[in-house]
Parts: sequence; C-alpha cells; structure tokens
Amino acid sequence: MNHRFVRCLKCEFVPDGAVGESRNALGPDPERALTEARYPLDKKGERIQSRKREAHVVQTWVVNFANAFKQAQLALMDSLRTSRESAVREALGLVEDQDPIGLGSGSTVELLVDKMAEQGFLNRRFVVASRATQLKLMSYGVAAFDLYSNLRPELTFDGADKVDPSLNLIKGGGAALLAERLLAERTRSYIIVVDDQKLVPDVLMYPIPVEIEPISYQNLVYELRGMGLTFDVRIGSGKNGPLVTDNGNWVIDVQVGSSGIEAGELRDVLKRLTGVVDVGVFSGLATSVYVGGEGGVKVMHR
Repeated sequence: MNHRFVRCLKCEFVPDGAVGESRNALGPDPERALTEARYPLDKKGERIQSRKREAHVVQTWVVNFANAFKQAQLALMDSLRTSRESAVREALGLVEDQDPIGLGSGSTVELLVDKMAEQGFLNRRFVVASRATQLKLMSYGVAAFDLYSNLRPELTFDGADKVDPSLNLIKGGGAALLAERLLAERTRSYIIVVDDQKLVPDVLMYPIPVEIEPISYQNLVYELRGMGLTFDVRIGSGKNGPLVTDNGNWVIDVQVGSSGIEAGELRDVLKRLTGVVDVGVFSGLATSVYVGGEGGVKVMHR
C-alpha cells in the first residue's frame, strides 16, 4: 500500500495514520514545538535561524557596499581621466614645428601620444625616457630615440606624481626617474601635465622614490637610518623580489615627513650617499604645469 509521509519532531518518516499520535506527543502547543525542533537554540539560547538571517543581512550589506565603492572608484577614475585629457589638449597647444620633442614616461604621457596621433603631431622625431613610451610610439609606427642619442628636444612633455606650489615635483612612480631627469635637464622647455588630485602643499610629505645600485642597499640602510629616515623597497609587479628599473637598479621609497628640509636640499643630501643613482624630487626643472580639474585647466608657471 502506498503511504504519504510527513516529517515529525524526530525527523523520522511515519504514515498518515500516526500523525495524530505524533502531534499529541508534541504537547499543548505543537506548532511551537515543531518550530523549536526546526530552528533549535544554540548554546546562548538564540535561534540559529535568526542568526543565519542576520548574517545574510550583513553579507548583503557588505556586498552592496563593495559594489558601491567600486562604482565610486570607477567614477573618480573617469573624472580624473577627463581632467587629464583637458590638460593634455591645452598643453598640446604649445606644439608647433618643434623637432625633436621629448616624452617622459607614465600613463599621462601615453595619453599625450594618443592625442598627438589624433592631431597629426607624430610626424617628427621623439626622444623618450622609457621603454614603455618607446613601445607606445611604436604602436603608431613611430620610431623613437633614446637618451644615448645626441638630440636635444626643444619641448618635453611629462607627468608627475605630486606637484607643490613651488613647482617641486615628485617623479619616479613608474621607476623611470633617472631617465626623466636627464631628459628634463636636456630639454629647453619642460612641460608637466597632471590632474588636480596631484596638487599638494608640500611634496616632501609623501614618499620620495630613490633609485639605488642594488649592491649599495645594506650601506644605505645604515646611512638612512642614521639620518632618521625610513624607507620601503619597492616590490616588482609580476615577479618576486624588488622592482628593477630599465637601468638594472632598485627603487626605494623614502619617508621624509616634517623634517624642515627644502626639496632641493633633500635631493642634494641623498644624492651624496654612495650608491644613490638619483632622487625623485625635481626642483627648478618644470617650465609650466598644466592642471586639469572640474573647473577647467589652469597653468602654473615657474
């Protein structure tokens, strides 16, 4: 004979005829007894199912917050890119018949190359500060000269990690600081393009990239600690161990803080240490800084 089955308190299956007996065995309030059986108490006397619901609410909130945060980040990135594009277009107004033109390194320089291609400005020679910029130009079929060439650019465009009101720059976020300095010192007009998030009251309040010879690392640990400075070795992306520059060196990021030292003086002090190749503080080099923001583009001159 076929029987329909129901689940009782002990999670056993019984035929229909036994249901009445089972419900009587549950006491005067069988519905409550069944609920307690289905959702038992934990050691603290709380309903397990209730805690599961609370956990689900928290998990949902965390997921929603993470999604909202990601969307806000993407919106900020879009806004910053728009600001940089405005500054790039304004800065490219300086391009006439200059040849050669220098190009630094980084995402802003790559954006500059794209906009130069749109405006037909790639029909000239270029001196570049990094292999990344060289590859970007090659993607447009343009060959570039490196710093071994004897070409002196009349005009050089570059980005910056931070800029203060005195036009001191932090350079080296892309680990090309030595080549960028050589290019900046060689050029007649050094133009920086940034978005307004890069403007700061004092560049020395932020980590300063310093390119070093790997063999000098331990000596520099003693020297920098003796000066009361802390630093981190920059780790490479896509590989184990320290980042390696185009020149085969390492980069350390030095924390200076409120030491009272001037930007130019700091560079001189650190550069005297054996093994320091260059310091990512650029003082007195920028001719103009083009700053893009929500209110448009402003130009800061030295």
